[in-house]
Amino acid sequence: MKKSIVLFIVMIVLVGFLFAAGQSESKGPVVLKLGHGAQASHPLQLTSEKFASIVKEKTEGRVDIQVFLIRNLVKRETWLKDYS
Repeated sequence: MKKSIVLFIVMIVLVGFLFAAGQSESKGPVVLKLGHGAQASHPLQLTSEKFASIVKEKTEGRVDIQVFLIRNLVKRETWLKDYS
């Protein structure tokens, strides 16, 4: 549960830094990919999806966060090796 809260806070800070950089007019929305190792029914998935919808709403569509299960982005062995 603590990991979920920390991850959520890190995501919020990341979005804050994105806007603090002062983007100029871009051609389309900024797309960020959020991957995690939890199951699709895990609260982290539900929290991530809610976070993505709030960010999209608050930024009026300028930021689109796509939520993925990490196994859909990379092989588990690669992910564990890179992030351990």
